[in-house]
Formats: sequence, structure tokens, C-alpha cells
Amino acid sequence: MKIAYIHNGFWPSQSPCFTFTTMTAIALAGHTEKTYFFIRKNATDSPATVLNKNFDIPLPPNLMIYPIAGSRILKAHKFYYDKVYKSVKGLIKENKIDVVFSRNVTFLPYLIKIKNKFNIPVYFESHDFFTDLSIRKDLSGNRKREIKLEGKYVKQLTGLICLHNTQKGVYQRYFPDLKIIVAGTGLIPAKQKRQVEKKYIGYVGSLDKHKGVVQIFKAAALSKTKPSVLIIGGKSTQEIDRFRSLADKYYDANKVEITGWVDKKKVNSYLAEIRVGVLPLEDTFFNRYITSPLKLFDFFAHNIPVIAPNIPTMKELIVFEKSGLFYDAINISGMAAAIDTLFMNQNLYGSMQNYIDKYKMNITWDRRAKKLIDAMRPDINE
Repeated sequence: MKIAYIHNGFWPSQSPCFTFTTMTAIALAGHTEKTYFFIRKNATDSPATVLNKNFDIPLPPNLMIYPIAGSRILKAHKFYYDKVYKSVKGLIKENKIDVVFSRNVTFLPYLIKIKNKFNIPVYFESHDFFTDLSIRKDLSGNRKREIKLEGKYVKQLTGLICLHNTQKGVYQRYFPDLKIIVAGTGLIPAKQKRQVEKKYIGYVGSLDKHKGVVQIFKAAALSKTKPSVLIIGGKSTQEIDRFRSLADKYYDANKVEITGWVDKKKVNSYLAEIRVGVLPLEDTFFNRYITSPLKLFDFFAHNIPVIAPNIPTMKELIVFEKSGLFYDAINISGMAAAIDTLFMNQNLYGSMQNYIDKYKMNITWDRRAKKLIDAMRPDINE
């Protein structure tokens, strides 16, 4: 099989989609004759150098990465997408592509154009939901464009790719006859290179207000064990300073370390020191039905049990008392109690680590790629 995977995001970038799309493309290359990965150019380095610098991974020989420059004047996606479409069209005409898929809702018109013009299977890898915003209260701004694009084009796809069954259930209400592939977020199992003290409760990712990071400080203050906190994130000195002030206000700044933004290799070295991972998700539509946070899989990659709110997405992705514990999303004391349980009950903690060590081998990026390919293969030349 020969696959084209299209992403509108900058490459490289600090966004989680940089990791998600790159790992997806690399894994696909392991199971295809050729994988063509189209991304928006954001570096003068070669793709091989970007992979080495950010992930310490060599460029697979059958992965063709196309960094395409966008317009510095035009903000619209069209300038970039027209270039991508022209390249994809040329490859299809040379019989070098069997399947095309993208994670960008704004590329949907191009996917349908490819399907109709060349009789090529096309898929949309959804990371959100815009078809009916009457059921959402967590979005700001004008989303008329996304509503129109999903409403018009999703039903014309060969198939839709969802991150889990919870998201699939939302889409099935509106597109009951559409083929939906469930292929969850993946991970790369970490190898412990050195023995370190696992003393932290940890968080990985953005410090944006809606991420709920302050809840971790409040829960640590309520806990009996009063653990050290490691926050792997922070975009700027100002943002880090603001969160240090919040740590001092709600807990103890001397017990909180905030790293700032670090690359994937450095993230892994910090994760080795985390005992318990925390996902302080607010109870929003996106978090209840769509999210599949990379940080969860970062924790699992390092055999780290997690604490998360008892919302549908987390209850599907986390097995209670096997890979994590739950708390009521509006109850900080519940998070505090879960922290104490995982610091004080060594038998439970050890059994959870052992479970995750086996479980994580079933949710690798490689497994995800194979699932995608097996699901797409019947649609080629149907």
C-alpha cells in the first residue's frame, strides 16, 4: 500500500500535533511500500535532521516527507493546500498513491475532490467535532466554516477515523451509514536507562487556563502526603513565573518545578522521575467525548499510573485500579485522595505499574498504523 498523509500544522512546532502526526507517519512507513507525509514547512533543517533533533529517530527510507511553505501574506489555508493538492495529484497520476487521509477539517473539500476525480479512497482523521454545535458549550468564536465543512463533506468520505469509541458514538448519531475506523493514540514504550527516585506527581503539556493545572496545586495542598510537583511545560518566562506565583498561592512553590517547553527527548528524562501522572481535565464536551491526550500515553509509556476525572473518554482509556484512579471532575479532594492512595499503597501502585507495562504493548504507534492499514485495504480498488 502507498499512503499520503496530509497535515496543515507547522513542522516542527511545540503543538502536540507535531508529535502525533510525525509518529503516525513513521509508524505507517513501517507497514507500507511508501508513505508520503505533507506538512507545513517551519524549519531550514532537513526532515532527517528534524526527526533526529526532536525524537532521536532516523528517517525511514520509505517515508517521503514534503515540507511545503505556506504564504507569509495569505493567512488562508488555500495557498498551502493548493500546493499539496498539486503534488498529490502528480503522485496519483504516476500510480504512487493508493489512499489519502488528513487530520484537517479544512482539507475536506480537497479529499472529496481527490476521491471523485481519481477514485482514490479518502479518510478524515478527526480530532474534534463540529457537525452540530448545539450540543456544545465549550467553543468560542465563529465556527460556521467548520460546521459547513463537516456537514457537507464527511458523509462523502470513504471513511472517518476516530480516536476512540466515545468519539465514534458522537459521529454515528449524525452519520449512521459512514464507515468509522477507531484507531487510538499511540506510544513508544520507554526503556528505563537509570534508576531514579520517582517522587513527583506530574503533568505534561500546555499551561493554558482551561487545562486545569492549578487544580494540581490545590489537590497537593489537600493531600496528606504533600508530594513534590513536576510540571513539564510553559511557553514563556512570563507564563512560568505566573504559575510559580500560583503554586505559592495554592501550595508551596518550593515543592513545585516547572520546566518550560522541552523537546521530546528531554520530556522522557523528566517522565522517568514521575511517580503519578495527573490529567486535571475540566468536564467539557471536548474532554468528555473527544480528547485523547498525548500526556496520558506519555505516562503509560513510562509505566506511570494516572489520576483523571471520571468522564467517558477517560473511563474508556483508563482501567480503574489497573492503569489509573478516577475522581469527580469538580471535586479537588477526590484528586487529593487518589494522590495519597498511589503514594501510600505500595502494593496497589506496584500492581498498576506491572499492568501498564504489559498493556502499553497493545497501544503502540506501530499497532495503530497496522489497524489503519488493515481497515483501509479493502477500500482500495473496491
